[in-house]
Amino acid sequence: MKKFGLFFPIIIIVIGAYFLFYKNDTKNDTKILLHDLEKRKIDNKHFFYYNENLFTGFAEVYYNDEYIEFWKGVRIQDLYQKHPEIFNNPEFLSIANLPCYYEGGDSINYPCTDGAEAPNLFAPLYNAGGPAIANILIDSLDSARLYFDELSKELNNKYLFYLTKSPQEPSSAPNKNYIQIIALDNSDGPVLTGSSVESAQQEYGPLGSYTISLTMTNSGAIKWSNVTAQLQPDPTKNKLADHVAIVLGKEVYSYPTVPQQLNLHSEISGNFDIIEAQNIANTINEKKIKARFQFKDGINIDQSCWDINGNEIECEKQDASLTNIQSKKDIIKDLVRTSITKNSVFIAVLEELNDNQDIDSFIEDFVKILAQKNESQDVKNKIPLMEIFLSSQQPYFENDDQVKEWLKKKTYNKSHLN
Repeated sequence: MKKFGLFFPIIIIVIGAYFLFYKNDTKNDTKILLHDLEKRKIDNKHFFYYNENLFTGFAEVYYNDEYIEFWKGVRIQDLYQKHPEIFNNPEFLSIANLPCYYEGGDSINYPCTDGAEAPNLFAPLYNAGGPAIANILIDSLDSARLYFDELSKELNNKYLFYLTKSPQEPSSAPNKNYIQIIALDNSDGPVLTGSSVESAQQEYGPLGSYTISLTMTNSGAIKWSNVTAQLQPDPTKNKLADHVAIVLGKEVYSYPTVPQQLNLHSEISGNFDIIEAQNIANTINEKKIKARFQFKDGINIDQSCWDINGNEIECEKQDASLTNIQSKKDIIKDLVRTSITKNSVFIAVLEELNDNQDIDSFIEDFVKILAQKNESQDVKNKIPLMEIFLSSQQPYFENDDQVKEWLKKKTYNKSHLN
């Protein structure tokens, strides 16, 4: 096995950098996730596609398949540059325990907590640090959770701030008096969930450490490859390797760096003890199947469903049906405010849209047709683009272009199209 990096836990490749790209033609034994299929309506009949081909094989749904999540971490230096007001807030500094001196005695040129003897989280200038932004004393966890939940809301939920499961800093020998707060990029949710992981196993790493080996599903390997391609270092752009936080139940177990593009097999290292490594592996492996759908030439020909205890049941009693597969029009309907779905202008816009377009063209047409429909309406009946998506669960938009970019990302992630 090839290892990468020195100062932080890392994700390593188990079988090397070679990635097995899957053929476009799907075989009878192909088994993927239900939401990886695209539904298209042709001549008033629904057909299901995978990689732009009529799908033949099995598609499955699991219980609790998103309990484990993978999030992109936000480096402390990057967060400081974007939001220095966070670190200059006296309340934050009283909680964060950021020391004023490096281990060698040199002063740290960043906001700090007088007298703090906690791990240093701001890295020297030649490095950009990790996603740990605060050291929380073990007896102050509850108040810290409340503070950082409120901070996330103040920042329009662009970031999430989760506590680590156990002390993580410094990575070589964690200080057991402190739990870290990890900053996560919430611009588009987790980069991967447990539904993309086929299996996991606790392994023994070098020097007596414990690691977790992961095997992705076929579709999960493709997603993981795409994600890690964006997170790997790029010397031509002076870009360092990004961090991926491994989250279970809103607790961060590790936040390794991504040294290069990964795919079917990966291994996570971190400050795990053997119990933590086994628990993570067991959580991933204990996914219970909820439903299995069989397709032939793009048509659903059979389905079976099970309850949480593994007993087979009638599928109509189960919340696992082909309605889980959404067209782009359905995705837009899910994203708008509830009152808008019955608006005559909005309904007219959807009727004119072509669901078989690529996502960029679909969103551009949506915005264009909406503007045209609004022109013929009285002021009180117009529905401006930004108002359609105003909700406590949506980000704050400053202009229509931001809405369009957000819609494209949301539609892409929900439909899994290129």
